[in-house]
Amino acid sequence: MFGFPTTAHYGQALDILQRVNYTEAGIGQTLGREQILIMPASDVPRVLRRTRALSPLDTLVRLFFLGLPVPQAAACRALQPMPLEPWVQARLLDPPDGEDQVSPRVQIWPVCGLLMAVDLPWRQATAPAADFVVPPGPLTVELAHAMIHRPCSHMLDLGTGSGMLALAAAADAQTVVATDTNPRALAFTQFNAQLNQIGNIQCQAGDLFEPVATRQFPWIVCNPPFVISPTRRYLFRDSGQRGDEFCRRLIRAAIEHLEPGGFLQCTANVAHQTGRSWKADLEGWFDGLACEVLVLVERTEDASEYAMNWILSTETKDQTLGGQRFQSWSEYFEREGIEAVSYLLITLRRSTGGSRWIQIDDPPCQIVGPCGDELQRFFEWRTACDAPERTADLLNQRLRLAPGVRIQQEYEMTSAGLTLEHVRLQKTGGLRYPLAIHVNVARLLAGCDGRQPLRALVEDLSRVLEADFEQTAAIALPVIRTLLERSVLV
Repeated sequence: MFGFPTTAHYGQALDILQRVNYTEAGIGQTLGREQILIMPASDVPRVLRRTRALSPLDTLVRLFFLGLPVPQAAACRALQPMPLEPWVQARLLDPPDGEDQVSPRVQIWPVCGLLMAVDLPWRQATAPAADFVVPPGPLTVELAHAMIHRPCSHMLDLGTGSGMLALAAAADAQTVVATDTNPRALAFTQFNAQLNQIGNIQCQAGDLFEPVATRQFPWIVCNPPFVISPTRRYLFRDSGQRGDEFCRRLIRAAIEHLEPGGFLQCTANVAHQTGRSWKADLEGWFDGLACEVLVLVERTEDASEYAMNWILSTETKDQTLGGQRFQSWSEYFEREGIEAVSYLLITLRRSTGGSRWIQIDDPPCQIVGPCGDELQRFFEWRTACDAPERTADLLNQRLRLAPGVRIQQEYEMTSAGLTLEHVRLQKTGGLRYPLAIHVNVARLLAGCDGRQPLRALVEDLSRVLEADFEQTAAIALPVIRTLLERSVLV
């Protein structure tokens, strides 16, 4: 479908892009914004002005980030020492036109330290083709940040798309199997692996687990077509199954392809149906499965907001047609009794010793950087703390606040003067939960500097409160356990 004529061309192309700082940071500086994954079309004129000098980086931003034509002379300067011909042969660029303009045929996104070729930006009034390969979105990046990196012989990226998750996992696995039903997606994955000089990706075509038959993996990642929609219009978006049934079936099928102790990490959508508990419905996905599950709720949208967001981002930007599509989506949600939809990030571990639990963390949790280590520690603590003998062991631990944790106090002026109203914990990176704590918990945390065992700190707190030690410990330990699970304490 596309690709450079020789292996050497991939290395040369990567050197060129890196040399001009075609990176997240470099493009962010050029655009004048830190977040480059989401840029409205209305921002394009401002970016064109900022790149009018047509430096090599300016040119490549216009060409491969915005997906716009550039003068042939500027393209030749930016791509030195490679001539244009290999880029044209690779079907990444069109030949110069009659006005000496060079147009791109793909977009190249720098994300998570990788360079990802995908289909050109969709700006037309009509919808893109069904096999359109989208750039990594915010939820994909969050999943990449959440990946639990452990050395393994092989892992599976199910529904690889542009291949970003497979490439992000490649350093941890001897072999990464990347599957997809979309041949165009697999072509992009193969190209991106070569561009990023990654040689351990095996692309296999097929639906769900068909390409891997009965094989088991120590690690599976998946960003599936989870959108709850009335039609199957796009391979990357729609499963063609009713409601959130596809996500439920995916989870239940995946457990058979995990080795004992293996992790599945995936994104999903769950429907909130009228008169039902969506959390109870979600817990039903895991009924009878020997697994431990953490579900992070990324956000929740009501049905009308959810429908319009997907229509405008994937189906049409024409107001008349958009109105017709919205009517279709709304009628579907009414028939199904769907009031809202939650976006989820699921981490599941196949149990080795019979442990079974599910924890749904809602309200939403922000992922603001790599947090795979935090998630792994969560599973270790969550499972270990289920053992009764762990309580005594915990009291003997020397704990400290994790790096990047901030304690914020909020005061209110009252008749008695300034009164402490709220104490909040905030992390500067990784998993960021909205955590409000009691002032007495803040007193306990103030002593968590790694020098005294927790027992001594609880004893001090019980004396301050003039309370019984056992009573104080019974209240404090569940809170401490939660803060350990969430990597506030280490």
